[in-house]
Amino acid sequence: MRDGAINDHTDRDYDRALIWRLGDIHQRTLQTIDDLSATTPRFCHYGPRPGDALGRLDGGDNDAFTKPLHGSYHDIWMELHQDLILTLGRIRTAADA
Repeated sequence: MRDGAINDHTDRDYDRALIWRLGDIHQRTLQTIDDLSATTPRFCHYGPRPGDALGRLDGGDNDAFTKPLHGSYHDIWMELHQDLILTLGRIRTAADA
C-alpha cells in the first residue's frame, strides 16, 4: 500500500526505501528467532526463511515482500506470529485485528 492505494511499484526509489527499512528490521527479526530457538527448538525452522525472502526481494522479486502464499517476508512473519500466539495459549479475537 502507498498513500492508501495499492502500490503499483513504478516508483523504484520508494520501493527501495521500504526494502532498506525491512533490512533494518530484519536483524531484530533474526535475533528474536535465535532467542526463541535457543529455548524452544521447534522455532529453529524459521531461522533461514526471512533471509531467503529478503534475498529474493533484494533480487527484484517484489512479491517476496508481502504477497500471500508466496513465502513472502509477510507470510513468514504472520506464521511466526500465529505460532507465538499458540505457544502462549492465547486465542486471537476480532479485537486483535
